[in-house]
Amino acid sequence: MLPSSLPALLCGVAIKNLETDKFNASQPNLRMLARVLRISFGYLACFETLPENILAQRVTKARLFHGLTKEEFAQVIGDDKL
Repeated sequence: MLPSSLPALLCGVAIKNLETDKFNASQPNLRMLARVLRISFGYLACFETLPENILAQRVTKARLFHGLTKEEFAQVIGDDKL
């Protein structure tokens, strides 16, 4: 059973469009859905399949897996100029 705390931001039509692949969810909406569904953000966004061949790919994958935008990641690592 899902909590009734799903914000009105994602109405039934929006959820139907996500489920039928009519549009992609934004990162904030994916974060909210992952929290409500109690699953990992990385799993929900299918980031497991991203390549990890070079350092840049690994850093990008780790950032995305944690649901961070570039700006949020820069704040986390203490550099606001990324």
